[in-house]
Amino acid sequence: MLVLRRLPRGCAGIALAGAATALPLVYYALLARADPQWSLSGLRISFAIGAMWWPLLAALAPLLLVGLPALRRPRQVSEQILLLWPLAVLAVYVVLGADSRLTALEGVSLPLSILAVRDWRRISVRPAAGIAAVVLAIVPGIVYSAATEHDELGDRSAPYALSRGEQDALDVLGHARGRVLTTPYLAFALPGLTGRMSVIDPLVGQLTWTPARLDALFDGRAAKTQAQALIEQSEITIVISDCLPGRADLTGTLRPLGFQKRRYGCAAVYRRTARYAPPPATG
Repeated sequence: MLVLRRLPRGCAGIALAGAATALPLVYYALLARADPQWSLSGLRISFAIGAMWWPLLAALAPLLLVGLPALRRPRQVSEQILLLWPLAVLAVYVVLGADSRLTALEGVSLPLSILAVRDWRRISVRPAAGIAAVVLAIVPGIVYSAATEHDELGDRSAPYALSRGEQDALDVLGHARGRVLTTPYLAFALPGLTGRMSVIDPLVGQLTWTPARLDALFDGRAAKTQAQALIEQSEITIVISDCLPGRADLTGTLRPLGFQKRRYGCAAVYRRTARYAPPPATG
């Protein structure tokens, strides 16, 4: 059985490690109080996974296969921690909900990597087998990370890099007041670059404007009357369109509401310069 022994008192190294661990936690706690977007609920990974075990196996199996041959009975507290850490990760992974359990896997590669390379000198294997073990432990993760990064950058679901026009368009918010509506793509960049928030999932009548419906609006596929109702009832005064392919010119929809358009390269900013006056009823 694993028995945790009492750590020596007055250990400067342990105090330093504790301080180094506490400082980021204090920083994020203060940040969450200053800006709700950085609260724990905002930092959770919103990525629901259907099956519970395949991400766990994909993350742990390569290192476990390499580390199991060198596994031995722990003799020191540090060795006990190496074995307890992955078990704690497994417990947290099972307990957390489907939309946030992947956060439990963060950092688990550290103890598993140590276990994987420890005591391999005592194991008699051919060089080819050692090379194969290293390749098995490293290459799948590299390939998966590269493919994931390529997919995320390729679908442009988040603004990892803004064009010059998009940057100039967001700079308008530095000296403009009023409620802002922007594309779901640019909405990710607004809090960090401008300190502002785009209107999120507004409810107009019986219609909730989800990100997909907002994309349809900026692509010119939404009904004109519905788009105008969204602008009016949400009291939008600034509309910003990004540089993604397929974005439509919204002048025909927004000009009757008192908006004027200004282009910034491939991006566009529509600012309300006059209040909308509905046409008088006839008959």
